[in-house]
Amino acid sequence: MRLLSSHRAELHTFDSPESVPGGYAILSHTWSKNEQTYQDLQRLKERCAQPWSRKTPRDLASAKIRGCCELAQRHGYDWVWIDTCCIDKSSSAELQEAINSMFHYYSLAEVCYAYLEDVPTDSAFVDHPYGGTDFSRSVWHGRGWTLQELIAPRFVLFLSQSWEHLGSKTDLAERIEAVTSIPESVLRHEAVIDQFSIAQRMSWAAARTTTRPEDEAYCLMGLFDVNMPTIYGEGRNAFQRLQEEIMRRNPDTTVFAWGNICDFGEPAERFQSRFTLFARSPADFRGCRSLTQGRDELERDQRRDDAGAAGITTLSITPHGVLANVCIVQTRGLHFADFGWDDEHGGRLLLCLAPHLNGPEDAAPSFDIAHYSLTRRGQYASESSACRLMRIRSTAPDPSASMSLWRQRTYLAYGVKSTLPVSYTALKLPMDTSLDAPFRLNKSVLAEVWSKYHATPKDFPESLSPSLRSWPDDSPVVFGLVFGDIFGWVDVRLGICTRDTGAARVHWANVRCCDECPASRLERDHGGGTSVGDHDCPADHIIGWSHLEKTFRIVGGHLFTLRFARCGISPERTMLLVTIQAHTIPRSY
Repeated sequence: MRLLSSHRAELHTFDSPESVPGGYAILSHTWSKNEQTYQDLQRLKERCAQPWSRKTPRDLASAKIRGCCELAQRHGYDWVWIDTCCIDKSSSAELQEAINSMFHYYSLAEVCYAYLEDVPTDSAFVDHPYGGTDFSRSVWHGRGWTLQELIAPRFVLFLSQSWEHLGSKTDLAERIEAVTSIPESVLRHEAVIDQFSIAQRMSWAAARTTTRPEDEAYCLMGLFDVNMPTIYGEGRNAFQRLQEEIMRRNPDTTVFAWGNICDFGEPAERFQSRFTLFARSPADFRGCRSLTQGRDELERDQRRDDAGAAGITTLSITPHGVLANVCIVQTRGLHFADFGWDDEHGGRLLLCLAPHLNGPEDAAPSFDIAHYSLTRRGQYASESSACRLMRIRSTAPDPSASMSLWRQRTYLAYGVKSTLPVSYTALKLPMDTSLDAPFRLNKSVLAEVWSKYHATPKDFPESLSPSLRSWPDDSPVVFGLVFGDIFGWVDVRLGICTRDTGAARVHWANVRCCDECPASRLERDHGGGTSVGDHDCPADHIIGWSHLEKTFRIVGGHLFTLRFARCGISPERTMLLVTIQAHTIPRSY
């Protein structure tokens, strides 16, 4: 472990965190573009070693490093660990060791300084006109790496942008829980994190972001007490590897309990949709804050309902999927796996299984999966957590419906590999293929929408307008996006104004909400494939927008921002959609 001396900001190496005399302070912060690295500190040390120099590396270090060292020295700590400069990131081996050890580093620190660079001291806890405070709005709360940096240390001291004390983690526990959903008992170390299910812990990271997709997994390893190689370049494969490693080390099966939940009152066809076994990112666990694994109670229920069903659930990874010894429930012609998941209302959550045609040819059947809700003792739920998650309220079917239950060995098929980047090239959108297209869509925009707003490939049909191949100027194009389970269906409409008789194209765009899948609506209303739409002239004309950007307010209290740029391929003829952003309007707006 490499540490900075607080009085000179020179780097020294220690065998382990436990061997640091007097202990050490550690910094938690959000990175900026100009952070000083290990190599930068080494160059400062060489410069200060010159005979003519009367300075120390601390004198020449960045304001952040200097401020942290000075504060640690005032508090009586001789050593400081800062992730930006205490790791030689040019060494992949050293970087991997540091990432795997980081939770340990933070847990053994005498004090963790949580530096909130965007929070002024005077207004830190002053209510903002649009809701929240500068403290609650700090970007520090939304970063992936700061999750373990908040949970692991016993003493976290929050500091304003001028390095003044705002309070400790214990002092501010109530405020922090309101922002992060992490229980006060965890923040005060009254409860250990192992008391919380895998799904609950994942939910703490659901709203957090990382610069690199791999770090969505790497920043959570300590939270689940797992270690694995870090392979930058693998993308979201890293998050699937994390889930597999968790599954190997922890009997808690709520690692599969992510995603939207269907209520039993919905049509049976709703459960037949294909899902993946593993989540794509922590965001898929949004809504799992109260989901627990009631293994002991499950076993009692099984023994009471079926004397032959006793046993424990076992899991193992195979090329065909996860081989599970699990309790199977059959009703309404469907099969469900009962892993003993309980929601906050005392209901039972099940995994819906659909026969998988390409399973292995042995005694164990193979299933695809979906999610499903059921109360205890076989009574179907009418007001389960499914209603909250799906924003619906369904009428429950007859609770006396026949149901059978048994334990069997079965494969849970992986399905479509969930952690690979979404194959947006498979959409075959005309804007990607036509040279003279009036609009083009930056592929990174689609990737960001899918990642940030939790949309899935099924939300983007392979061809919304099959006959649109040459983009006729007299036909606007409408395509639909799903913004997770938060915003519902939203239409982003793009088109060319036909009311203008000038030679130049007049591009227009707007955003509208709707109550059904855009693909279904297009198929019903425009069976010929030529989609039509309307717009406000000239309010929707992109050329009239300031910086080619406009924010639309739609029903439901949401703002959607579209930003365009002239396409470099054909600046006069084609607009490039470069940004789609969604915002929830605070209640006091």
